[in-house]
Amino acid sequence: MRTHTAVLFVLCVVIASIDAITEHELTLTSKTTSPNHPIVSAITTKRFLRTTKTQVANLADTRDSSNNEDRVNVQGVSKLADLDKATWKLRKMDMSLANKFWVKTEWDPLWLFKHFRLDRAGEKIDEKKRIIQWFWYATEYRMANGIRKLPGAEIYSILGQSGASEAKLAVLFQSLRDIPRVKALAETMQKYQFQLWKDQGNNPITVAKLLGISNQKTFQSCLVATGTS
Repeated sequence: MRTHTAVLFVLCVVIASIDAITEHELTLTSKTTSPNHPIVSAITTKRFLRTTKTQVANLADTRDSSNNEDRVNVQGVSKLADLDKATWKLRKMDMSLANKFWVKTEWDPLWLFKHFRLDRAGEKIDEKKRIIQWFWYATEYRMANGIRKLPGAEIYSILGQSGASEAKLAVLFQSLRDIPRVKALAETMQKYQFQLWKDQGNNPITVAKLLGISNQKTFQSCLVATGTS
């Protein structure tokens, strides 16, 4: 199966995050590290800053044709951000008003997800404008009703109904981080996914397999770029 070129960028961050959390486990045994824990947030944020687009772009600068399928295309990560920028301000105002009405009338997040036909999105979920509005709605829903009414586990479950792979969801969260009004929730879900993989006993090697990164040369380059090799 051909891997989405942007997945490698996300994998580099995943590896760095998992390793960073593991390194600090012995000193954090007296504290609870849930997906939304500030310690996990600080660690992953630091690692994100360290893994720059320049570093990732350098991974694609290779003459080895065996790396073609896993070559990095940084633009691919920003696809949704580009779609959002192309959306007219009046349309965004309309979306905002709709979200406020739906929150006030307590529309079910899962029902709205299906209403937007995102349950049929599959591997194209990161190409759908409606996923931006749904994340926007989820953000306002949590603000109005509390996080317990729509926890990360439920959001992840709803997104899973799209039929998108774990790799595609990883790309989706990274893409949504580039959109200010949904950035916070995207980061929350990204950290949730990282912690979920870790709780399932995954390590950098198994995560690579999970995301479909099979090219060992590319994988080693990723480890070097994130400073985890």
